[in-house]
Amino acid sequence: MPAEESREEILNEILHREWAMFHTVPNAGGSASCQNQAQAFSLMRQVAYYPLSTDFLLAWRDALRKAAADGRNLMTEKYALMKKKTLPRSPQQQDIEQILANECTWYADFSKEFPRTAQPDNGAFYHYLCCELHTYPKEALQAYAACVQAAQKAGKNLVRERYEFLAYRLGYTSLAAWEAVHTMTKAW
Repeated sequence: MPAEESREEILNEILHREWAMFHTVPNAGGSASCQNQAQAFSLMRQVAYYPLSTDFLLAWRDALRKAAADGRNLMTEKYALMKKKTLPRSPQQQDIEQILANECTWYADFSKEFPRTAQPDNGAFYHYLCCELHTYPKEALQAYAACVQAAQKAGKNLVRERYEFLAYRLGYTSLAAWEAVHTMTKAW
């Protein structure tokens, strides 16, 4: 990473590239309403990446650049995978399974503590994340898995960190303050 390139610049490029892809995902019946909400999309993607390393961000940015150069839309690929009941095995299946196991455990723990903010997962959290992970190249998956391993060793919960960041960005002073007034209708 060049010295002048900050984490924020890398993240901004990722958000720009993802939005360009997401905004053009074909949808039966025309665009979904979320495809016209750039600020909400950007916030939720920032939340997803908040606790992940710069190494992950660099690997994912490089994958987005390569996909664009190759004429691929990784968001279209992710949403196509979401329509499938079973997914193909990935060469990086071990990394995917490790990430999913930890993220789902963290989500379950978080939803028990903050049930109005994050309802128990009905499988949507797992399926969405699994499909997203299948779009990541080897380098991004390995960097993500390293983040998960480091969080485990440090006793952290990356889902909780994401929700704390989101609560702060939404203007709440804490998760408890958000929980007191907020009810989410489904897992994100």
